[in-house]
Amino acid sequence: MVIYFSMMRKLRSSKAPILLSTNKMIFTLVLLFFAAQQTEFSIAEDVCSIGEVTATTEMRPIYSPNFPNDYPNNVDCIATITSAENTVIEIEFYSFQLEYSEDCVYDSLTITSEAGAILLHPSCGTKFHWPHYPDKIVSIENDMTIKFTTDSNISDLGFNATFRAVQPSPHFLVMAENSTIRVTYRYNGHNFAVTPSDITDPLAVDYDPRTKYIFYSDRGTKTIGKFHAERHSFQDVLHSEKIAEPLGLRIDSSSQLLYWTDAELGTISVSNLDGKHRNTLIKTELGKPGAIVTEPYEGYIYFTDWGTHAKIERADGDGTNRLILVDTLIVEPRSLAIDLKERALYWIDDSQNTLERVNYDGTGRNKLESFTQMDAFALVLDDDAFFWSVLPSNESTGFIQFYDRKLKTNGYGILWGDNKLYKGLSLRPYTQSGVIIPDTCPTASCSGLCLPKPNGPYKCLPEDVIPPVFQNCPNAISVWVAPGKSSSLVYWDEILLKDDEDFIVSSSHLSGSEFSLGPDIVSIVAKDLAGNEAWCNISVTVYEDIFPPTISSCSDDIHVSVSSADATGQVVAWTEPELSDNAGEASWLVRPTSSGTEFPIGSTQITYVAIDQFGNQARCSFSVIVSGYSQKGPTPLTLPLILSIGGLLLVLGLVAVIVKSVFVYKRSRQNGSLNRNQTADSASIDHTYIDTTSTGKTPVLSVSEGSVHYIIPESHYSHQIEGN
Repeated sequence: MVIYFSMMRKLRSSKAPILLSTNKMIFTLVLLFFAAQQTEFSIAEDVCSIGEVTATTEMRPIYSPNFPNDYPNNVDCIATITSAENTVIEIEFYSFQLEYSEDCVYDSLTITSEAGAILLHPSCGTKFHWPHYPDKIVSIENDMTIKFTTDSNISDLGFNATFRAVQPSPHFLVMAENSTIRVTYRYNGHNFAVTPSDITDPLAVDYDPRTKYIFYSDRGTKTIGKFHAERHSFQDVLHSEKIAEPLGLRIDSSSQLLYWTDAELGTISVSNLDGKHRNTLIKTELGKPGAIVTEPYEGYIYFTDWGTHAKIERADGDGTNRLILVDTLIVEPRSLAIDLKERALYWIDDSQNTLERVNYDGTGRNKLESFTQMDAFALVLDDDAFFWSVLPSNESTGFIQFYDRKLKTNGYGILWGDNKLYKGLSLRPYTQSGVIIPDTCPTASCSGLCLPKPNGPYKCLPEDVIPPVFQNCPNAISVWVAPGKSSSLVYWDEILLKDDEDFIVSSSHLSGSEFSLGPDIVSIVAKDLAGNEAWCNISVTVYEDIFPPTISSCSDDIHVSVSSADATGQVVAWTEPELSDNAGEASWLVRPTSSGTEFPIGSTQITYVAIDQFGNQARCSFSVIVSGYSQKGPTPLTLPLILSIGGLLLVLGLVAVIVKSVFVYKRSRQNGSLNRNQTADSASIDHTYIDTTSTGKTPVLSVSEGSVHYIIPESHYSHQIEGN
């Protein structure tokens, strides 16, 4: 039976008249009856009239205007609910029926927190309805804002709910889902996204109940960060360097430390919750470290390794004293959970599809359950159940699976949307009843890291203030390029560094980069995980090579004679010239190989040609001159030789006479004056020279008819010199 309503309603032109079946009428009547059993309606409690109200432990109604009749059009109102400190607000829906549209752009109900967390995205249609149990939405802190909006046409029944103040529930899951981080409550399935911006591929998540921060690792941005579970817009990236594939992450609330693993780097690291004093605890003998958990009472960390040699290990909180607990019949233990009450570890082996346990010391291993296919990524537990995220190897739609610890049955969680890939999981830490978390590191007990120790109570790692050390930083690099070229690729050896911890290197240029002509500076910065920095500055200069190679020790011309009269040539050797170049590389374009071989009589030209890498050339040339055979002995007299010797002797004689005459003349001038007497009428010309300076002995030099007489009177000695 179908009843047509004749009541006048404004309809969108694209929609047909509303048909209401008797089934809907019955449903509405039952709904009203159920709501009446839960609340006593009061005009002061509709969402548009309530304004600001304080929630108490008593349930109070809140509903859409005109409920149980259709709500009016053009509504835009807000109700603000607060509660006492250390409480949260729980709103429970009994009916929900708003005009449906895609993305709820016409009529909608939205619930947020004062800080901006979205507890209920804009909702419409019949998202909540009887006979399902009433859906609950719980605030994260002690405030809640409800916004109800309708457009100008088409109304519907609206909603009916109650609210009250309750104690915070410890049972909620934090999930990494696709590119979203979502919170879902353990018992009623209510969930909401709390993802801040800039998260692309979250892998691991954890929640710190002391600070109410959600910590996450992001494979997409290669970062580790945190954000407040309520004020999720306040995001803080803690680590963005030396992060590759951070599969595991754990908050140790007792010591306020953040531990994480990196499957690609093969490391386990730690820092304070503010990101300071980062330290790599374990970096050897690890294949693919996966999940990690902490034991707050005894100061241990436990972690899985699903590399080539799969195992589960234990170490002190500072990474020392490692102990293998399980390394047989184990293949792919990516997930790990800790039971603080039973002092046991639980893990899922994805390859063997088993859920297993072992005691803290490696004893008491046993298999709890076998499954058809696991593909578990993360595992958590509380007193009642195990929860794990299922991430199929083909990365199709995933889901949350649980295993009831008491009933020993398993089932599947709610799938929130299509094509979800559930990865990291965190059940609010230490929710097991009777568990009280100790404070293993007193405030301000360490200037650096305060790490838990089994024999404790803790170990201080002092603050690292020593920067890395460059071991082979070159001062300068010179590179030459061919004439006309404006740049060159420049290479240098790997720069070696030393530091107590891991470090990150950044450089203004990489080896093999292109540099233009002229000087430039390469700045290399090494920063360790504590933030200490060291610098290596390399001066790089690119020159244009217009200079030829240099050839040194080029030989002069070589003169030799053959060794015998019948020889036609002579063996000649010389020292090879040496080659160098300003750009460092040069070679011989022409290099004679005849040194040490026989050369014929005559002159032979020898030429070396050198070339550098840019084509500049240089030459070295000399001659090898080989003469014919020459007989050694007395030189025979020949007419030309005789004439030459005679002429030479004649010249020498004349020179001697002249020299002697000059000598005598000068001697006479020095010893006295000469008087000359001439007889004009004599047929011959006589010349007589008398030395008037001598007393008693007057030598006389007379010249008569071509004869020269030198007379000493007392001795009557006379000497005649013939000749003209």
